[in-house]
Amino acid sequence: TGASLPPSVMTTTWNNEITLYLNGKKVTAQNVDPETKLVQFLRDSQYVTSPKQGCNQGVCGACTVMVSAYEPSTQKITHRAVNSCLTPLASVNHTAITTVEGLGNTRTGLHPIQERFAKAHASQCGFCTPGIVMAFYALLRSNPKLTTQNIIDTIDGNLCRCTGYRPIVDAMKSFATQGGCCGAGSCADCPANKTKSEADSQSGCCLGLSGLKALDLTTLDSELIFPPNLKNPAPALHLKGPYSEWYSPTTLASLFEIKKNNPQSVIVGGTTTGFHGKNNSHVYIYPAGIPEFNQISFTSSSLKIGAAVTLGALYDFLLAQSSLTPNSSFDALRQHIPNIANTQLRNQIAIGSLVASNEWHSDFTPFITATKSIVTVLTQDGTTKKTFEFPSLALNQGDVILDLTIPASSPKTFIRNYKQSKRNSTSRSVVGGTISVTLGEDGKVQDIAIVYTSVNAIRAKSATAAQDFIRGKPWTPEILPGVVEKLTADYSSDVGTLQESSYKLVLVHSIFYMFFESSFAFFTGKTDEFPIPKFPVSVGSQTYQTHENPIVYQGVQHLSGDLHTTGEAEYTDDIELPPHTLHAALALATKTHAKILSIDDTKAKAAPGVRGIFYGKDLPNKTGTGMTFDDPVFAIDEIIFWGQPIAIVVADTYQQAKNAANLIEVKVEELPAIVTIQEAIKAESYHKTGLIPFPDLYERGDVAKGFQESEVIVEGSYSLPALEHYYMEPHCTLVIPQERDELLIYSTAQSTCLLYTSDAADDLL
Repeated sequence: TGASLPPSVMTTTWNNEITLYLNGKKVTAQNVDPETKLVQFLRDSQYVTSPKQGCNQGVCGACTVMVSAYEPSTQKITHRAVNSCLTPLASVNHTAITTVEGLGNTRTGLHPIQERFAKAHASQCGFCTPGIVMAFYALLRSNPKLTTQNIIDTIDGNLCRCTGYRPIVDAMKSFATQGGCCGAGSCADCPANKTKSEADSQSGCCLGLSGLKALDLTTLDSELIFPPNLKNPAPALHLKGPYSEWYSPTTLASLFEIKKNNPQSVIVGGTTTGFHGKNNSHVYIYPAGIPEFNQISFTSSSLKIGAAVTLGALYDFLLAQSSLTPNSSFDALRQHIPNIANTQLRNQIAIGSLVASNEWHSDFTPFITATKSIVTVLTQDGTTKKTFEFPSLALNQGDVILDLTIPASSPKTFIRNYKQSKRNSTSRSVVGGTISVTLGEDGKVQDIAIVYTSVNAIRAKSATAAQDFIRGKPWTPEILPGVVEKLTADYSSDVGTLQESSYKLVLVHSIFYMFFESSFAFFTGKTDEFPIPKFPVSVGSQTYQTHENPIVYQGVQHLSGDLHTTGEAEYTDDIELPPHTLHAALALATKTHAKILSIDDTKAKAAPGVRGIFYGKDLPNKTGTGMTFDDPVFAIDEIIFWGQPIAIVVADTYQQAKNAANLIEVKVEELPAIVTIQEAIKAESYHKTGLIPFPDLYERGDVAKGFQESEVIVEGSYSLPALEHYYMEPHCTLVIPQERDELLIYSTAQSTCLLYTSDAADDLL
């Protein structure tokens, strides 16, 4: 369908200065590189080091900060936790940024949330702590009346490798108005053992915390205020860097003028589509400042969502609606959004980007496919609207998604979303999907939609054979054998091309069975045996032996706990660099096993800022790394594992070094690779005895006798799957030359002794 829009007229005045407030202070930056991420700006330009660069993928949450902005459509100030490692600096123009440095410190006093984290033993190494504090601070600013369920839901975007999360949850439970106190009277300071006035004056006592600072977020007397001038509309922004340009238009007219002049331009839609910072000479357009892209309208017949609305904003909107019918399309969406990505990512991912990307593993695509949602597209000339029933979306060059309309489901419709993944959040589905069934008055299936994601490497796919089989039949258990047969026909060829193929097909069958049982219970008024799972609120406690020694037998606060929660604890990558410091990046192998034929670093040497490129042949000691200290520092003639260092590039900045490292061209001849334990045993390619500095065999007692006297002997084997080493603190080393040819080395290595004695270290001396 077509509809006329006002002709585009270019009347915009573009500004090239970013203005924001950082921890209450106004900060401006001109002519910023459009590809600058917020975390880089904070750490490198503002020397605010509490946001840590961990995964750089939006998974660990160590870089979390709070972004506060004024929403003209609701006339409210929002406070949202975001991953600063994925946030383009230009996207937070005209906002207020808060890090833990803006809450409190050890000199002037800790903020109540920092104090409770420290007293509840909620940090160990402390690297993740500032990000976790900010995730929960944003929650408190948005919702002062917390429940314990709010706390559990919010921790989904932060990883902690040390604490096990219980003390983190305990610290936040002390703020909860519901579920924060057990009320059992088992603690000496429990309100159950006190008068009402005493209990009301105390906070968090059931968790063993006493003498805590009060926190009243309803008055905001002690909190940073939102700068009033940020309530004014943000000016249009234009930045130009060496590789890309950035536009933040404020009107549809200016957006389409940009599209007209830059047909290859990319709409930035959060973390899914658009900005990736990969130096591909892009023109980026950020439409979040255009009112038409930020509207949410809700009626009894439909829910219309602007393309720039984030999943987090949509979820908050749905939570505020009290009239959502259980098991309806809108209720199903509200239940499903927490299973997509995590809190920080949902606060950044725009609806338009989810629709445009239509990725094969998307947890959102099955829902809008099953509900026959409508996508509104503005054509490249900016004068015509087109609508598509998803998934039949056809975008031409220059087209822009304006909004998404989700129709209401009928009272005789049951719809549910499913996600089977390795963990509940921040994890792709092994198999996920949405199933919807509508019954007629005669109890027969009037309409059915079965859409699964992650079953192939292309996109979400509807079960057409199963749908055709079901339509018109009574919704009774008798249809199940036939449906399983049709589902197998629909997906067997797809899952056969992916890992876990047999498991995926079993999940396809199992998910439909669960849906059938739940929907059948809904239509017949019976109990749902497969309700929507909810991550339970954890309950835990720690006890200590009674002893006259108060140090060994009591929970003593971490000596660095205050430093962790305030961001004052300094890690290797936080050290302020001396003037003229050079930066290094590795050129890594992209083959598992190969013979190196030639290396061409001509382009790399000519790249801006490069000071030198070094190889294994340049080192006096060619080996000295690995578990047995016999691995080559750099591959010279042969690559023996994927990701093996081949060269190290030294440049004026890290980004220059990294860019140059990617320009090194390595020609290889691939060789057979051994990648499994079974292959290694067959080829006898493994260390025998004595090389690895650990015993090959552990025995305790008479093992042979134990087997002889055993009534039952169970034999078998178990294979551990491959795991990615998910470190939190980046591998980082700072080397500072000293007098008399000495070197001062700061390193993230666990063993400084091994670092000092290794042959690789000798090469530096």
